[in-house]
Amino acid sequence: MQLRFLALPGAWLIGTCGPLIVNAIANDADAWLCSFLLIPFVLGARLLLYGTRTTEEPLFLLVFLPMPILISLGFHLGYLEMDAGFPIAVAGVAMPAVIYGPASRYYRRRAARAKIMETMPAEAIGPSC
Repeated sequence: MQLRFLALPGAWLIGTCGPLIVNAIANDADAWLCSFLLIPFVLGARLLLYGTRTTEEPLFLLVFLPMPILISLGFHLGYLEMDAGFPIAVAGVAMPAVIYGPASRYYRRRAARAKIMETMPAEAIGPSC
């Protein structure tokens, strides 16, 4: 079974629940509402990992998750006429471009290290503990 179409429902859950969590926290909602919203948010994160085939690379969640949260937080603070709102919203838009490079580089290096360790003879690695 191919799981590639799970990214869209995952992104929808994250895009919906992220701003709702920010709104619930900003408006002093009950704790049960925030915890209830975290369940579909985490489910959306898992679906996004399955749909993008990055289940073994959870750092890519740092690319996808901050955007809806920071943008909605920035607009909420802007609505309250706080000066920090716009920079936070811009940070939410810029975060995927900033985080993707280091996350991708980390996983490429990890894969290269694993490939080197796989091709080395057991005598060169040394005894295992």
